[in-house]
Amino acid sequence: MKRTSRAAWGRLGAVLMPLIDLVMLLVLFFALAQGVIQQPLIELDLPKATQAKENERPGSEPVISVTDQGEINLDGEPVTMDVLASALSSQGIRMVRLRGDGHVDYGVMKRVLSILRAEGVPNVRLMVSPYDGNEESP
Repeated sequence: MKRTSRAAWGRLGAVLMPLIDLVMLLVLFFALAQGVIQQPLIELDLPKATQAKENERPGSEPVISVTDQGEINLDGEPVTMDVLASALSSQGIRMVRLRGDGHVDYGVMKRVLSILRAEGVPNVRLMVSPYDGNEESP
């Protein structure tokens, strides 16, 4: 078996160090960029749920928010029902996260869900707050 001399390992290390530095910089960049990518969410009083679970991939799909006044926002930008429908169809969206205030009129949520179905969005994740047992039963 051939033994590699210290000089050969030294040259190999000198060649690999820039590559290791580059990989570490990329890891650091993507770790920091993940926090920047998160969109600011509109403040809502989400309904409570006892069976809530964390989103596996936060920030990976668009967020539709419906306020208690019935205002609709797509990724933080106010939109009308017509603009929402055209945005969904033009972008070919297949999954959305839907955040509805706990005091929103059910008719508004029903119209938003109808638009989602009409535009061919098969996956809708309803966002809720976890029930911690200290408040009224959900």
